[in-house]
Amino acid sequence: MEIRIAEQVLLLALNETSGKIYPLPDQYLDYAIAGALLMELVFKEHVRLHQGMLKTLTPAPTGDAVLDKMMALLPVQGDSEAASVALADLAAHTGALTPLLLEDLVKKGVLEQGSYRYLWFFTEPTFPAHSIAETTAIKKHIREILFQGRTPTENEAVLIGIAHVCNLLSHLFSPEDLKAAEPRIRKLIRFEIINHVLSNALGEFQNTVLTTVANIGM
Repeated sequence: MEIRIAEQVLLLALNETSGKIYPLPDQYLDYAIAGALLMELVFKEHVRLHQGMLKTLTPAPTGDAVLDKMMALLPVQGDSEAASVALADLAAHTGALTPLLLEDLVKKGVLEQGSYRYLWFFTEPTFPAHSIAETTAIKKHIREILFQGRTPTENEAVLIGIAHVCNLLSHLFSPEDLKAAEPRIRKLIRFEIINHVLSNALGEFQNTVLTTVANIGM
């Protein structure tokens, strides 16, 4: 069963029991999902991130319905756009894409859909774990990589980089553990583990998120 990077981001953000999203800084989850989908397009060589610019390399379908919807939001083939502008635009549209990711996780048997009633009359959907095996495995792999020195796959390195910059690791580890893992995280998102292009792309994403979110808070 293949789990998208963006779906793994959601699994890290969800409380397995309540099915609710953990409290996160404003818009961080939107940027994490947008960044994860964008990195999957980098993997598929549909887009390139370089020196602060995003460029669409091909308009060809990806074979993934969610990624194709993401592609429709990007500049036309050959055109470039400031990565900060593109990422902000993509993050603004994750409200339409996130339900599709959650629906796919339900179909895959990872989550189940429920609802939460509040103020007697209102309900909101929840997505508790149907099986904790997938989420447990993701967390286990992250621990092995950060604290036991296991070499990650490219997908795992991307997930850790995105989860780190978007504050998704804070409910997995104590502040002390995160501080101890910081050198390892920084190593993972440089050149030794990820190939040159992917490393540059993730670095561009991190710089863009930090700059954009900082500007939002001003």
